[in-house]
Amino acid sequence: MNALEKYASKQKLATGLMHSLSSLMGKLGGHGGHHMPQHNDDMHMLCKVLDSTAAQAIALKKKIAMGHKLPSWAEYKVYKAGDAIKSAMSSTYSLSHQGPKISIMIKKPTL
Repeated sequence: MNALEKYASKQKLATGLMHSLSSLMGKLGGHGGHHMPQHNDDMHMLCKVLDSTAAQAIALKKKIAMGHKLPSWAEYKVYKAGDAIKSAMSSTYSLSHQGPKISIMIKKPTL
């Protein structure tokens, strides 16, 4: 499976998850229903931007693999974009999803 096929597979999975999440939010009655269309529009637009960014990243990666040299300013922008995506990704994790915090104390035996 090449990178483009993997991307298409992930996109299909993400779309299915997005629809499942939207359905679940609607069933839970999140904001009385009248705010949900805006929320769905926001999710849809975010997903479109991520899809576009992923496709551009794959195309740029292919050009680099074929020997195309990026100017230093373009390399800088790629690194900054990677940092921005990592930062956005980290916002999806919270401590509440990690379960209870456990501490382990090791005591030396007293003689």
